[in-house]
Amino acid sequence: IAKKAGARGISLVSAVGANSKSLNFYLKTKGMLEEEIIKLGFESTNFFQPGHLMGNKLRFDIVLADLISVIFDPFLHGPLKKFRSISARKLSQFIVHNSLQDRSGINYFDFKDFY
Repeated sequence: IAKKAGARGISLVSAVGANSKSLNFYLKTKGMLEEEIIKLGFESTNFFQPGHLMGNKLRFDIVLADLISVIFDPFLHGPLKKFRSISARKLSQFIVHNSLQDRSGINYFDFKDFY
């Protein structure tokens, strides 16, 4: 519907590690969704693949995950760095800024791009 109305681009928050062939249900679902979005054929398709979103909700399990992220993020280096957490606010600002750019094709953004 959006494409018929003239939208030329689409942006989606996915997840680091999204893969339709993953054994993990969450990552498999995210990967399948990315594949279906690509099939829509927008001029610009942006996938934002963050790790854990900090400050997302005030629920015990999420606050606990936020705390764990603060402790372990500094130890995630090299190929593990992409799993570092990001604040929901910072990610949303990045998404708005980059979704307004005139990028054609399929674009993936992860931790290295957010900072």
